[in-house]
Amino acid sequence: MGASAKAQELRDLLSLAKKLRDYAGQTDDGHYISLFLATAEMLEARANTVAFGAPPREPPQHIDLTC
Repeated sequence: MGASAKAQELRDLLSLAKKLRDYAGQTDDGHYISLFLATAEMLEARANTVAFGAPPREPPQHIDLTC
């Protein structure tokens, strides 16, 4: 992957993660808060993998999103 494409992918992943964290702060629904935050964590973990070529040292904690 070229440096430009990699940089764009990182920007896209982190931008979406930020939006999800913002959405989590704008709702009072606990289910959506958990969903938004868990998804943001996974996007940030993916960005870390793209940037450094290895998964983060500690994987995000499992959150049960079933109702």
